[in-house]
Amino acid sequence: MFHGRVRNGKVVLGLHQPNAHRELNGHEEKRGQAFIRPHDIGIRRIWNGNDHPGVIRDIRHTGIQITLELECAGFDTPIEAEISREAWRKLELSKGDEVFITLDKALLFNGDCEI
Repeated sequence: MFHGRVRNGKVVLGLHQPNAHRELNGHEEKRGQAFIRPHDIGIRRIWNGNDHPGVIRDIRHTGIQITLELECAGFDTPIEAEISREAWRKLELSKGDEVFITLDKALLFNGDCEI
């Protein structure tokens, strides 16, 4: 779970600013939350313009998945992401590597309604 704010028609989550639901376009400074499953967090080596820069602080092999603990600018706590072993091998990831994460699959909420 990530905490953010709606500002100028955008949901501010760290450095990521997806468009808010049109019902919130007129709201300035409204609180919100975003939920995303660890396996839905995208990991890249190359920045695509909408990603958060992060550094891998820990790598755990958990069955068929690899769990990455990431420190990202704009977030108070580490982010845990899960990727397949195949993706891990393809990206050649190690502790201390800089990566870019995407939260495009995050579900955005305000109070008890989805935004």
